This record gives sequence, C-alpha cells and structure tokens, in this order.
Amino acid sequence: HRGIEAAAPSVMERVGSRVAALIAGLEANASAARGAVSPKEKRPQATILEETSAARERFASLEIDLLISEFQSVAAEKEGSNALLEEEEKEEEKEAPPSASEAEQQWLLDAGLEALSQKAQAGAAITEADITEETMGFTREQIVAVRQRVNTINDSLRRARKSRIEVSKDAFEAPKDIAPPPPAADQLSRDSNAIDPEAAERLRQLAAAANDTASFFDFGEADQHTIQSLSLLEVTSLFESATKQSVFGSKLKKVKKVKKSDESKLFGARLEVLVARDNATIPQRMQDRNIPVILTRLMDFILKRGIGEEGIFRKAGSAARIKTLRQVCEDSRGDVDLASLDVAPHDACDLLKQFLRELPEPLLPDTYVEAFLLIPRLSPASQQIYALRLMVMLLPPANRACLRELLNFLAKIAANKSVNKMPISNLAVVFAPTLFYAGSGKGQLMLKEIEAQVSTAAALTIMLENVDNLWNVPPAIVAQVRVVTDRRSGRKTQTVRPKDVKRLLADKRQSTKGDLTPGRVRWMGERAAVAPGMPQSPGSVVGGPRAVVSVQKDGVDVDISIEDSTTVKDVLQALNADSYCLSEIGGNIGSRRLSGASLILHVLRVNPSGTLVALPAGP
Repeated sequence: HRGIEAAAPSVMERVGSRVAALIAGLEANASAARGAVSPKEKRPQATILEETSAARERFASLEIDLLISEFQSVAAEKEGSNALLEEEEKEEEKEAPPSASEAEQQWLLDAGLEALSQKAQAGAAITEADITEETMGFTREQIVAVRQRVNTINDSLRRARKSRIEVSKDAFEAPKDIAPPPPAADQLSRDSNAIDPEAAERLRQLAAAANDTASFFDFGEADQHTIQSLSLLEVTSLFESATKQSVFGSKLKKVKKVKKSDESKLFGARLEVLVARDNATIPQRMQDRNIPVILTRLMDFILKRGIGEEGIFRKAGSAARIKTLRQVCEDSRGDVDLASLDVAPHDACDLLKQFLRELPEPLLPDTYVEAFLLIPRLSPASQQIYALRLMVMLLPPANRACLRELLNFLAKIAANKSVNKMPISNLAVVFAPTLFYAGSGKGQLMLKEIEAQVSTAAALTIMLENVDNLWNVPPAIVAQVRVVTDRRSGRKTQTVRPKDVKRLLADKRQSTKGDLTPGRVRWMGERAAVAPGMPQSPGSVVGGPRAVVSVQKDGVDVDISIEDSTTVKDVLQALNADSYCLSEIGGNIGSRRLSGASLILHVLRVNPSGTLVALPAGP
C-alpha cells in the first residue's frame, strides 16, 4: 500500500478502464439478449434487458476514488498484522497444502456425501452404484459436479496403485493388499448423469407445492446443515456450468493463513470466541445468541444517533477519541452504554469498521472470496441474486448471523440517503474492503486487488438491494431437503395429490398406512381432491372444510378444520395463541417455523406425515 498514493491516478485510470470493460460486457449481453430468450429460464428479452441495465448501473454508480481510499485505509491497518503473521510463519513449519484428492474428499464431506468421502478416505474406489445411491434427488448439474470430484479422487487412487505396483516390482516382490483398480474417468462420464425419473418427479411436485417463502433461519439446526450441503452442491454446479470455472474442491483458491489472535481481548478475537464468551457471561444482553454484544451495541447506537449524519461511514472520526472509546469497550468486554458516554456518531462508525477489519478472518471468509468475485459475471442478473442466496448460506453460524444483522443495519442507513447522502452504492464501496479484504500489495498485485474490490462492491450492492429475500431458501432446495430427509429415514417422499384422495375415498378410508399419520389429518370428501388454485370439477363443492388436522399446543392436541384459505395465522387465532408460532415437525423435515401467511392445506399435502406444533414465539 506504500505506493498507492503516488500510483492512485494511474490506478484509478486502469480500474476505471476495468469497470468500463465490465460495463461493455454487460452491453454485449444486452445486445445478445435483443431478439432472444434465455434458453435456461425462457424469460422474455425485456426482462433480461431490464436486469442487464440494472447491473450496468450498479457498476457505473461505484465511486472508485472512495473505494481506493477505503482500500488504502484497510491496507494501512492490516500492515502490522500481516508483518506479525509473516514472523509467525517463519517460526512455524508450514503445512503442506492438501492434495487434489484430499480437497475433493473434503468437498464431498461438506456437500453431505459422507459415505462417498469416507470410502475415498479408506482408499477404496467410488463406483457408479455408490454415486447413484448417494445422489438420489439431485439435479443433473449437481450430479455432474459430484462426478467430477469422484473422477479426481479415483484418478489419484489409480496413480497411487500404479506406484505401489512399480515399487513392489522393483523389490522383486508380488504386490500385496492392492485394491482392484478404480473405474476409469470415462466410465464415470456425463453419459451417466441422467437422474432418476421418479426422484425428479417428486422434486418437481414438492417444489411446485411450495406456496410460501422459507427463511433459512426458520429451519432447525439439522435442516440448516442439510441446506448448507445442498447449497454447496448447487452453487458449485452453477459456477461450473455458467462460468466454466471451479472455485470449490481442488480448484479452491489457497486461502491465507488466519493470524493468531489474543482471545482474551475484544478487538482481534475470533467471532465464535466472542459469541461463546458473551453467551457465558452476559447472555441477557445478547439480542441474538450468534452475534457479539459489541456489534449490536455499536449498530443500535448509530441507528439512534447517527442515521441522519451526512456522510455517515464516509467521514472520519477523531483518532484520539476513537482510541479512548476502544479502550472503554475493551475494558467492558463490549457491554458498554455508548449513549451515556456522549459518543460522536462518526467515532462509533469508525470503531465498528475497526472491529470488523481486525477479525482474524473476514466476516466473509477468504475461502469464498473467489466465488464472490465471479458473481458479477453471471448472467442474467437473477442468477447473481440466486448465487448470493446460496453463498450466504455456506457461512459459519456466527458469520451468517452477523452478516444478516449488518446488511439489515446498512439497509436502514441507506433508506435515509436523502439526509445522510449515503445510498447503497456508497455503503457498498465503503464496506467491500472490510468484508472482502483481499490483502495488500504493490504494482500489478495492488491493481488486481483493487479491481477485485470493484467486483466485491458490486456483489455487496446486490446483497443490499435484495436484503429482504436474501435469506430465503430456494423452493428447489427445500424440496431436496425433504427428499434427503426421507432417504435418510428410509422412507419415500410422499405428497398428497388429487388422485390419492380419490383412491382413499374409493376405498372408504380416511388415510393410508405410511402416507398419512392416523389421527393427524382427516381428509373431508371430494373437496379434498381439488388442490387450491386448480379449476373446480363439476361435482365438487366450493368452499367448506377440506381436512381436519390435529395441532399440538402445550402438549394438548386440538382438532382444527382446514379450508382452502386457512393460513397459519388463522390456526393460531383459533388456538388463542397469538404469541405463538406454528411449526411443522417430523415427516420429511426436521423442523420449520411457518410464516403467518402460509396456507395450511399446502403444508399438509407436502408433508402429510409431519406434525403441526404451536410453540411460544422466540427470536
């Protein structure tokens, strides 16, 4: 960073050229879209052109001089810690990076394919039958991503086997305990990537039946883990099919070593350490069990005292006052009443950025930086939003919770842009170097890093523009969660369709073994055979109850009559439980808190074996 001031005009010119090139690429996409339709999503050209225009405006609105200023500030703060890290690396023996096979084994594990990963770790080849069994319910693109990793692993095993044979020959011994050769890569080729038609149909039905949004934070811990695994699969296949680049597994960019930190301190300690400490010492002060108190204290204060300050987060505070305030926060472990100290808003803003910058690893970990850099290259713009929704779900719990809180906070700041002059584009430029820190360098390296910040600022802009739905799990992923849950429990995923109900009526039964839980759901007459939103058949009765479901509240089952328009809110009102939330538990899901507008009939058809439980509302 030492040469950045002298090089700034040149850097700005070259970065400006880079932005111009990116915009030109968007223009080319727009030209290609005229008179064409997106082959994958079959969307009208007007929609594609509108999204391209919005993406172009995002790049054009970035203030490059402000971005360089922020980059310079971050680089200056990081120089000392980088020097310390270099000294530590000299003293410690550097660990050898994982081999391609080891990296792909870890990818399989992270993607929820434990059986394949464990088999590879044991030195056994992964067969076609293994892949077929473990990828039931996956899309064709996801299977391609899995197969590419398996091919790398099997190729490594084949080379190792050949080496062992050669060693044995050199020693004039017959090779012992050498496993049969794994199948060649061409045997596990794209020709075998066809998905099971039955599984594909189940996924289609489940995704189509979803009529509500499902926030990641509404799912239980086990389901969140499954969503993370499936999101890794989906985002890997998305990048590899759209950009022809792999940023996960063995192609993952080598990340920088995380510096050591003094865990007894506040600034510079790892997020998970701060969260654990606050949960143990001041749990009553925590608004969220995964967010350190210092973070919520600073953001709450800025919203109350600084939201109307012109140039908030862009204008610097007093270095002397910030140093004093920082020590006060350290002494109190972050549990400090900032309002009582008469803190200047700009000082609090600088302290917030210092806290985030001094995390041993950025809030958005280095592991995923390369993927975030590729986001602006996805087309159309809806793919960029989709990829970001998948990416944020990959984050560790504390990072994910803090990012969500920070984005909501920045969106509130931007909502007052007429007063504070800080729209989303400015806030994205200010925070990109803090959240996506790429290091500091000189010459070409410095230029590349600043260019990277342009792309990450664009990605952060997209996140802020879509903060309200960024954490919604795509319906296709929720459908896969249900299929995976059923597969693990040894069941086949069930959905209640019109023909199922007609068969039940013909048999004069109200439920079938394995399809419906006896006593939980009772379908009512032919009216149940007509799904909401579908045309009414001539003989069907309009309106009236479609089913009766038993809902648990405080350990007691209560029968509730369900009609076409019955929502979660209606059920809670019938239970006199306005301070409760309604969750679906069991069946083909672990647990999911339902939104108030969710239609109960859809929930029953998607998860007929589940139980509806009213629970006291919580965070």
